[in-house]
Amino acid sequence: MDLNRLRHFLAVAQDLHFGAAARKLGMEQSSISQSVAALEKSIGVKLLERSSRSVSLTPAGEVLVEDARRLLQQSDQAQERARGAAHRDSHQLRVGHVPFSLIKALPPAIRTFQARHADVQVRLVEEPTAKQIASLRSGTLDLGLVNLKIADLSGLNVRPLYTARMMLAVPAGWPLAQSQLLHLRDLRDYPFVMFPPEWNPSFSRDMAATLARQGLVPKVRHIAEQALTLMTLVAEEFGVALVHESACGARVAGVKFVALAESADLLSIEMGLAWMPSHKSHLVTTLVTALQDLVSSEGTGQGPVKAALRRVV
Repeated sequence: MDLNRLRHFLAVAQDLHFGAAARKLGMEQSSISQSVAALEKSIGVKLLERSSRSVSLTPAGEVLVEDARRLLQQSDQAQERARGAAHRDSHQLRVGHVPFSLIKALPPAIRTFQARHADVQVRLVEEPTAKQIASLRSGTLDLGLVNLKIADLSGLNVRPLYTARMMLAVPAGWPLAQSQLLHLRDLRDYPFVMFPPEWNPSFSRDMAATLARQGLVPKVRHIAEQALTLMTLVAEEFGVALVHESACGARVAGVKFVALAESADLLSIEMGLAWMPSHKSHLVTTLVTALQDLVSSEGTGQGPVKAALRRVV
């Protein structure tokens, strides 16, 4: 049913006068008459009785008046909701990140971004890489900080950022916390806390295979779905955890970070940015540039990211 024809019909029904309806809508009277006739034809019933001196509603027309008003009101409301959602969306940048990624670099990058786009809200969403990629493709994320080694990035714009080690988070009260460097084999008798393996099955399989080659099959006692939960479990002595080295910047009470001897060769991840081409390109590009500038400044030895990554608390 054509909504414009419904509006024309209601305009005539209100005053029961084609001329008055035409003037109100700024149309030719003949156009109004043709529109109402087309509506009657599409429905298959007569809505108005016309004579040379008067216009009246048929029983079918009387019924349609109420329904047409409701339909048009719903249509107007739907359009307003859509416009409102589009307005809110254009003023929000949704950024995904894997746990612990760029703890030090992301806040200053957001400040740089918002200096240029003060009216845009940056929404941060902690998600595993695989889920971020799906969210980017569905449009529910605008930019993702992901592990480039494990993702199918076809069709996405990608910018590598840095390669990071995996480190060990241990309860501060355990003897392990006194070590400066540990081997994977030193962990055989300790329980582990980990993120869900189904987050990134291929990464989990590769990690398990790597650990097994070093003689370690982790005794996983607890699974945590949030970075803060995982760190809290470590602090409460539920186990040790393999974490992204950016976690060192979190400074969680009761947790110490220890470097792994095998980490540089065996346990590294390639962090990068991913986004859909042309999706909010002017906003995404600003934040991408800010992050890249922060990371590239590390070449001078003064950058905030590598300083944080090198720090072992």
